[in-house]
Amino acid sequence: MRALVARFLFGIPLLLSLLAAPASAQYIYLDANGDGVNTSTDVLNPVGTTTLEVWLVTNAGRDGTPAVCPTGEELTINTYEFILKATNGQINWLSYTNLQTESTLSFGLASNATEYHNGFGGGPIQPPGIHHLGTLTVSVALGTPSIAFATLTNLSGAWLTSFGSQCPGVDFDNTMKFGWDWFDSDGVAYGGAPQSPPVLAPIADMTADEGQVVQQTITATDPDLQPLLFEKASGPLYVSVATTVPGSGAATGVVTLAPGPADQGVATATVRVTDGFTSDQRSFGITIIDTSPHGPVFYTENPVSIGVGQQRQIGIQVTDPDYDPITLSIAGRPSSVPNVLFGPNEGAGSIASSYVIAPAPGDVGRSFVVLQAGDGHETAYARVDINVTGVALPPPPPADLFAAGY
Repeated sequence: MRALVARFLFGIPLLLSLLAAPASAQYIYLDANGDGVNTSTDVLNPVGTTTLEVWLVTNAGRDGTPAVCPTGEELTINTYEFILKATNGQINWLSYTNLQTESTLSFGLASNATEYHNGFGGGPIQPPGIHHLGTLTVSVALGTPSIAFATLTNLSGAWLTSFGSQCPGVDFDNTMKFGWDWFDSDGVAYGGAPQSPPVLAPIADMTADEGQVVQQTITATDPDLQPLLFEKASGPLYVSVATTVPGSGAATGVVTLAPGPADQGVATATVRVTDGFTSDQRSFGITIIDTSPHGPVFYTENPVSIGVGQQRQIGIQVTDPDYDPITLSIAGRPSSVPNVLFGPNEGAGSIASSYVIAPAPGDVGRSFVVLQAGDGHETAYARVDINVTGVALPPPPPADLFAAGY
């Protein structure tokens, strides 16, 4: 639109074959203290709003060097637009007042957290010189931003920092473009202290039973009074981190453990807090306790071979991984096994007992005895196979009950 307006008003140069040299001394700048010039005192207020005055000098550079259009036309102005970009932070672009009051054709206002575009045209031709384009009110949204003029923008629209002029410019479109036709500009720096990292408070170690949900509140502070975000930097899948209050320099979050049956054991997790630019992090230990009940475990000789007329005492060891009280009994037996246990049949966590096999001639053949143990949660059974032969057999060597576990 701006190029079409410029061409309509000023015409296409007759000698298109001649490439015009840039008139490279124009100067665009921001003034933040109202004195009409840009100096080191023009800074962006870290708190509250800042009023930025947008100025354009069409016939001189930053150092006052005069600018001359190579093709002889005056460096007039009848349209303008500008692009601002913030670095090291984010900006609230609040309001803009166009001071070229006779230029009422808007070229489009667009902005995001780090970029801003505005411009107007359609007014009468203004002579070369210093032009007060407009007033832009802003505030700091995040970080320690500075603001500068930019040639192009990532915002939608074919926009440039430029002004329409009777001077044709380097590509004969009567649009003097920043970065092509001239290069002098000054923005404003952040007026506060340098960026300081947030501080994450120590995080206590956490313990949870499997299947249990446990939470811990975490806190952090920021010297720059910025909002903060908590996140998990590393750790098991059952660990999550969330921000509950971003705050303005003091934030809270929560660490949640939600372990499943397979998550028992020890682990480490790390939490990070960031203000969007710098960060801090801390690690903490995790213990997940296996609370699911486990049934008793038998250790005994199996199978057993014995001859008629012999008698053997078979040892039994029963343990419980949860150290629960155990009750032991003989649940099923052949005639060669009396229903008697030699040793305790009750105990906490472990029982060492035994039973006797004393086969008679009618017991020849294969049979089995069934042992039963309960811990109040689960009941375990052990089947011991017995082979009774018609002749006496030599006694077996002493058995290692734990090596012969069932």
